[in-house]
Amino acid sequence: SVDDFFEEVIVSEKDLEQALFMDSRDGDYFLSISVEARGRGTIKLGNLHQRWSRKQFGKFVLGGNILHDSKRDEINYFFHPGDFKPPLTVYFAGYRPAEGFEGYFMMKTLGCPFILFSDPRLEGGAFYLGTDELEGKVKDTITHYLDYLG
Repeated sequence: SVDDFFEEVIVSEKDLEQALFMDSRDGDYFLSISVEARGRGTIKLGNLHQRWSRKQFGKFVLGGNILHDSKRDEINYFFHPGDFKPPLTVYFAGYRPAEGFEGYFMMKTLGCPFILFSDPRLEGGAFYLGTDELEGKVKDTITHYLDYLG
């Protein structure tokens, strides 16, 4: 029946520092989120995302990943090794209402390694700008793959 709970998971703010995995059960199910608070203060809720996971093999797709900062803002990226030879091409996707990676087929035709970056915050006007921490992680990701390719 759709009006019965078959599982309840209670998490704290500390638990939300990492992604929560809701492993698939037998059949389909609905996922509902409730927020409870007590005391005085302010609660800020951002976007909630339902995503397919490849666990340690990538986010969204094989080779995909998510960069987070301490504010829980994020930028997504996908690395494709191509022919493992320079140059490494980097593509920053434009506005896209759906999460995912724009430009894959265009970049794949080049034959060289590439990184696609996607900013799910674009709908709110973030345009790849963020904390020094998040922007640093974008730079570090590019440097990591430059080193990886030699």
